[in-house]
Amino acid sequence: MNKLMMGMLLASAAAGTMAQTASAVDEVRISSPRVHIALPQERHNLWADEFDQVKGQYRLSNGKKMELSMWGNRMYVTIDGMPRSPLVAASPYVFVARNEQLKITINADDPYGPHGAELLMVVPRLVSGTLVNDVTQLVATR
Repeated sequence: MNKLMMGMLLASAAAGTMAQTASAVDEVRISSPRVHIALPQERHNLWADEFDQVKGQYRLSNGKKMELSMWGNRMYVTIDGMPRSPLVAASPYVFVARNEQLKITINADDPYGPHGAELLMVVPRLVSGTLVNDVTQLVATR
């Protein structure tokens, strides 16, 4: 019985050593292309009736809500837990926040009207004690 327990102990120790060396060898790094959110070179003048087609509330894939609104001739986006951000139109269906932290692309190909959107948002994260800005992609639906 002692030989059996000793054999099991040695086998488990050897398996642990093999697992440690295998994980160090099998490490794979995948890098994604860097996405940068920038204000458009040329701003699109959007009429109020054009913006009326896309304004309103959207439900984001992370459970939060996003609202596109207009005050006077200025367009804004409000996301749960974040301050309201002014928007610049790159086209009738693409908007960039003036602080370059958000980009919203409305799906205009829907036969029932623009009901879906893609949101790119800069989200800071801590890597080795340094803040790094990552761009997160969310899906939005009405």
